[in-house]
Amino acid sequence: MKEEILESAFYKEMLLSVAGELTGGTLKKVKLVKLPESGWAGRCNERRVLLNIENRITASFPSVPLKSDSITGILGHECGHWNFTDFRLRKKYLEGLKKGEWYLHPPKPETSSEAEHLEEINGYLKQKHEAALALLMETASFIQNILEDVYVEQKMCERYPGSIRRGIKQNRTRNVERIPSLKVQMENGYKPVAVLLNLMAQYSLTGTINNWEEMTGGPLELLELTKPVIDAAVTAEDAEIRMGATNRILLMIWKVLLEEISETEKEQEKQQKEEPQNQLEEDGG
Repeated sequence: MKEEILESAFYKEMLLSVAGELTGGTLKKVKLVKLPESGWAGRCNERRVLLNIENRITASFPSVPLKSDSITGILGHECGHWNFTDFRLRKKYLEGLKKGEWYLHPPKPETSSEAEHLEEINGYLKQKHEAALALLMETASFIQNILEDVYVEQKMCERYPGSIRRGIKQNRTRNVERIPSLKVQMENGYKPVAVLLNLMAQYSLTGTINNWEEMTGGPLELLELTKPVIDAAVTAEDAEIRMGATNRILLMIWKVLLEEISETEKEQEKQQKEEPQNQLEEDGG
């Protein structure tokens, strides 16, 4: 019954019609796919929107109406990107970091420790340090995307307070529910960077975090520092402000990123030392 409804030609036409309404008729292509093992629910670029109707969030709801609301929320989210996200600017921003350059400009330090952080980051950028550039770009991509997600969702909820808003809010709540609590993450060996980004995502989406055990210190202190930057960025009309906010957050959380870079370097050194020995063993040396 579920598959008959959500995979019917009528339902697909309905979603395409809704997409047309949400985008002023500019979005002509909405493709539905079934990828239950994939981690994504929807994707948008300058040509089309993809909806994964068997994504994990939608699949977690027990009834067809709730699943349909979830898919509608995902469509609203992706149409929000279609309407408001500058994909070329995001690409330019991330490619800049990949090349070792700040885009549009470096963040401004507000404390002596942040000034030291900026000097350290610039050193890694200047030498094109592979591990540092990869981590900075990956982290910036996550943070900027979260800020952009919240911005476009707020715009869509304001414009469409009915089923679009309901679906977006429903998916937000379920997304955050699925993130383990802070204590569980730390006890299960989540990397500090992952823990911090999870906290920032939760706060950005709902204004709260999963900290039922009332943990203190550590990543929570960094989260508190970033909250004002997040709050300002998700309401800013200019996409460049969100990119500037992302740069600012990279500066604020640099200590955690530096620890991850150091761990990566240690692992690489260990592998390099083991490779000659492995080769000797293979050659019978």
